Amino acid sequence: MGFPMQYETTYEWSGQSDIGTIGASAKGESMRVAGPFKSFGFDPESLFVSSAEICLANTFFFFANKARLLYDGYRSSATGLLEQAPEGGFRFREIIIRPIVSVREGDRDKADKLLEKAHKYCLISRSMKCPVTIEAEWRVSEIDESRRKAG
Repeated sequence: MGFPMQYETTYEWSGQSDIGTIGASAKGESMRVAGPFKSFGFDPESLFVSSAEICLANTFFFFANKARLLYDGYRSSATGLLEQAPEGGFRFREIIIRPIVSVREGDRDKADKLLEKAHKYCLISRSMKCPVTIEAEWRVSEIDESRRKAG
């Protein structure tokens, strides 16, 4: 893996209003997108917020697996707070990510430190202008070592 790395996407307008399809060129997959006031498709604002949420999860999985942390549950929700910018237009004021992670009783401190590390090194949130805040909730779980998530 060499640097700088390059990521390419595509957008194709459907010919109707603000509806289209985006794709990740290297993956050969696409997804329907639309404006923020449509009742279908993903809008750019939700994709912006979810990109920080997905990156936090993936970065946590990387560090947790490297540290051999056993976990058997991870889910999250995220909220992006949009505001009018003083100079005109709009911007995100903050993104709040609320992960809920299930770990063994004695691993909570270790997991918390790994989540903090994931937050620090998450590529997407590091690249955003707005702050990204983490509000974690921890669940205690009886984890069978053979069910360890690979992340």
